[in-house]
Amino acid sequence: MSEHFCIPNDSTARHLQDLWLYHIGTGESIQISSDDGKSIDSDVRFSPDDRMITYVEYAGMHGERTIHIVDIAHMLSSAGEGAGASFAMPDGVILLSPPDWLNSGSLLVNSRENGLTEAWVLRVRGEVHR
Repeated sequence: MSEHFCIPNDSTARHLQDLWLYHIGTGESIQISSDDGKSIDSDVRFSPDDRMITYVEYAGMHGERTIHIVDIAHMLSSAGEGAGASFAMPDGVILLSPPDWLNSGSLLVNSRENGLTEAWVLRVRGEVHR
């Protein structure tokens, strides 16, 4: 079981769409994303080995989606700098569900484009396969 959990911050002192990583044992927290007023970050998933997090940034009027992948250990050791990668969904491609982790450490993404449903496999440290 993970020692961390990730939730949107609902404090009135902070923006409502920030994502924070909390350590259950120590109560320490680190900010994963911040609210720019234009997007919503949600659909957080931990990898099977609890070393990474993925979340989806929903932005824009046309359903723009960006999948973010965060390395927890790197984020904690470097105060969040350079701790992850992002994958913007191509124009016209709609996410049907949040990405989910496969046991291999890759992400499975279900999408629809021009009426066709597709499954994508995003390798966290490599290429994208459709």
